Amino acid sequence: MEKFLKKKKTMQEYLRDNCSNEQEYIKVFKAESIVKASNLSLPTFVYTPKRSSEVTKLNDLEVAVLCKNINEKFNQLSPTHSDFLPKEYVGNPDDQCVLELDIDENRKSLNRIEYVKSHSHYYPVLSKIDFELLRKKISKFEFKQPTIMELAEEFNVSYNIMYRAIKFVLNMKYLKCSRLNIKSQSKLNDLQFLLYMKYYVEYMNQGKEFLYIDECSFNNSKRGGMRWIDKNTEKVVFDKVRVSGISLILCVSKKGVIYQETLSKTIDSKTFCSFIDNLQVKLTENIETFNKYKSGNYVLVMDNASCHVSKETYNHMKFGKFNVLTLPPYCPFYNLAEYAFNMLKKRFYAMNITKK
Repeated sequence: MEKFLKKKKTMQEYLRDNCSNEQEYIKVFKAESIVKASNLSLPTFVYTPKRSSEVTKLNDLEVAVLCKNINEKFNQLSPTHSDFLPKEYVGNPDDQCVLELDIDENRKSLNRIEYVKSHSHYYPVLSKIDFELLRKKISKFEFKQPTIMELAEEFNVSYNIMYRAIKFVLNMKYLKCSRLNIKSQSKLNDLQFLLYMKYYVEYMNQGKEFLYIDECSFNNSKRGGMRWIDKNTEKVVFDKVRVSGISLILCVSKKGVIYQETLSKTIDSKTFCSFIDNLQVKLTENIETFNKYKSGNYVLVMDNASCHVSKETYNHMKFGKFNVLTLPPYCPFYNLAEYAFNMLKKRFYAMNITKK
């Protein structure tokens, strides 16, 4: 009997139950009413990792068709378009020059080997080395590479001869190599990159402007000042001018820095929503940027940090004018804000600790 006595809820009542207070209900209700009455388009939110099912269900033929559509849309863009694009899709004429330089470098190393082989009277010991075999042994990226002494014993030459063979004939240098992140090389990430490019090129064809947002922390304790200290001193602790770390939120476009905030605490969803509100106020100060914002011409590009893709952030921005596009995983180099942080960190940590 109870189910017949229950009153069916209207959409407004459902909306009121989902809101925490009356003010939030009025705000959301007005926003929905305006959207329905004016036929306004709501902003689009593309969370790349969460939308990966759009491409993971595709077979090889459908993925090839998607790549073809992306390339066709990219070719429709004007060649003078100066927005930030991944290198894989930019027809940079300098790439050919770089390729030619690489070929010349390989040719030089080949000529060095031929020169040593053809001048055996000058290099009687060096010319007897099998350089192709030596290159293979050195080029293997194993857990432990053979040392110069081990190679010298294997090829029956001295340490100095082997060093000259590697350094001057093969034209190699000893560098520290970074470990490969296996997660960043997965097929799933490649498909998510396709999804990102699909929406990126669509926004560019629509003439939208991209705003890149990211945050970074600066810790003063990481800066160590160089000082003259007595040799007998075993350990030096310089506890002076120490300040707590600060967090910087930055919004960058192709024209430069749009807006920034410095905070003395970590960034959470509430802080990030406040930054978005202040960014909206900043854009309204100029008539040109205000018209772009009002017409929904801005796209926020950011990574998948929890404060960026949280439910609180989504509910705060869903009735705004910003479209949102998140980056694929392990792709910070597609965010212009990262390059600004790189420059700022170099200057910050290069400063002497006594400077203000």
